[in-house]
Amino acid sequence: MDHEIPPPDPDSDDERGPSDLVPMSGEEGLAELGRQHAAIAHWLEQSHRDATANRAQARELIDALDRAREGHEYMGRSLRDEKRRSRLLVLGLAFAPLLAVVVVWGIWNQMDAVRTDVGDRVDGVLREQERLRREQSDLARADLETVQRERVAGLDAEIDRLASQLDSTRAGLLAAQSEGSDRESGLRARLTELETAHGELLGLRAEVRTLRSRAGADAARNDAQEREIRELERALGDARARAATAQPTAPPIAMAPLPMPASPPIAPDADPPDAAPWAPATTTDAAPLVPDPHPAASRRPGDLERIRTELNRLLGATDEAVSYRVDRLGGVSGEDLLDVRVVGLDEAGQTIRALEAKRAEVTVQRDRGQVRLSFRDGHLELAGRQAPFFEGHYALELASDPEAWRISGLTCVRFE
Repeated sequence: MDHEIPPPDPDSDDERGPSDLVPMSGEEGLAELGRQHAAIAHWLEQSHRDATANRAQARELIDALDRAREGHEYMGRSLRDEKRRSRLLVLGLAFAPLLAVVVVWGIWNQMDAVRTDVGDRVDGVLREQERLRREQSDLARADLETVQRERVAGLDAEIDRLASQLDSTRAGLLAAQSEGSDRESGLRARLTELETAHGELLGLRAEVRTLRSRAGADAARNDAQEREIRELERALGDARARAATAQPTAPPIAMAPLPMPASPPIAPDADPPDAAPWAPATTTDAAPLVPDPHPAASRRPGDLERIRTELNRLLGATDEAVSYRVDRLGGVSGEDLLDVRVVGLDEAGQTIRALEAKRAEVTVQRDRGQVRLSFRDGHLELAGRQAPFFEGHYALELASDPEAWRISGLTCVRFE
């Protein structure tokens, strides 16, 4: 702030100089007084200028002091604020763990209280649910007992009805079973008759084919004998003509007619005619050469196994839905197979039928492209039952390649 200095008072005793103490008189006194007044005026002016300068310096000093004071105040405030912040930070660092513990403890207590409250509520809900469940169980048990009583009554009625139906059904089933047993017995008997008739029919067909072949052989034999007779008659006529020409005067020679050889009787079980060709009778006394129909049998196991294997190979190549195989071969006598067992197999390898015979023949019919298996003195096994051959014969005809049988080299095979 500005402090104004009052001007000096001329009348004051403090402002008077030393010359004022000397007494002056007249003009000198006036001049001196004028000089004194001028000096005083000059001094006053100078004092006034010095006072003005002092006041300006004082004002500048005051401003500087104010600024210093303001700076000190700012520094003080800053220091106080910094000290306050430092104290707060120290307090915060000192009390932060404690505050955290307090906060956590408060949160934990709050959560514990909430958990306890929730647990109490859950227990209350569970107790209420249990009460409702017991009530529902009681109601359901009562309803269930009622429903069960009604259902038991209905089931009893249904059981009675089913029992009556079961009795009637059992009676009908017993009657149907009895009828079915009678029908099954009749069907079994009928099946046995049909199987026997089928076996007899097959045997009869084989016998018819055998008789036909034998009849054809007899007709061929008769034709051959007639040709021989005609040739003999022609030769006899030529001889008579030559004799008549050579000896006209001689009496004619009476010649008895040549006897015709009688055809030997054919037994039912005899071999086919072409098995043993008939030899014409001669006029000599020696007995005619007749081949032995039953030569000595060969029963060597190695030969029998080789023959059986080759027969199975050839029979397996036949074009038939049922394939046949020789299971047992007891021996070979000429063109006869002894103690034979042949089985027929389907495509799955299951046995359909089996044939057992004391003798069997294998005949290859070249013109028909077939092979015929003829069995004698045996039986047929079909569906677990045995049926003897009709009139002791049974035959099978299979489509096969005759050339394969020819090049097999089997001597027990007959070719027609």
